[in-house]
Amino acid sequence: MPKGDLRTFDEGDFDGSLEVQSFRGIPLDNVKRSVGYAFELEKKPAKLYIIASAERDLKSMPKLRMWVNDFSLSKEFKPNIELIEDRRALSTIIYDISPFGKEGKNELSFVKSSMDPLSLLSLVVVAFYPDQDIKTKYSLDAGMMILRENENLELESIGRGILVMGGRNGSARILTERNNYFSSY
Repeated sequence: MPKGDLRTFDEGDFDGSLEVQSFRGIPLDNVKRSVGYAFELEKKPAKLYIIASAERDLKSMPKLRMWVNDFSLSKEFKPNIELIEDRRALSTIIYDISPFGKEGKNELSFVKSSMDPLSLLSLVVVAFYPDQDIKTKYSLDAGMMILRENENLELESIGRGILVMGGRNGSARILTERNNYFSSY
């Protein structure tokens, strides 16, 4: 049986469209203590979220600051969702950064100030752009799920969906009503 949790953190109807940008993570250690991500916004969004996934040793709680456009979002590492697996914690951090997003180039930085290692696994930016001619029904879920070999997880979609996934030394098959996708990692 799959282990973990996916939680809905926002859902509803929106007059406009959603744009999703995703980025690969990077390990932060005593040599590489910070990482920055640049993302573009076509205009000031009505809503703007970041969803970051991280992995750390269960016995450590790294000191991590997150910044967006030179504004500090956090002074410490505070996951919204955590999954404990063996001696590691897989964390999901969700921030509503709507007040800080601006048209054009935006900068998101992660700065680790402790000796504890932390790996950023992925980063997703979701922007809501208003448009009275477009009607969007949406449900935003985030979290971590661990599937063992030959385990399945069924997800329901209210229409078109985006799934960000990753893993270690394996492969995954995503079956939809119309298509069959295969990924190796």
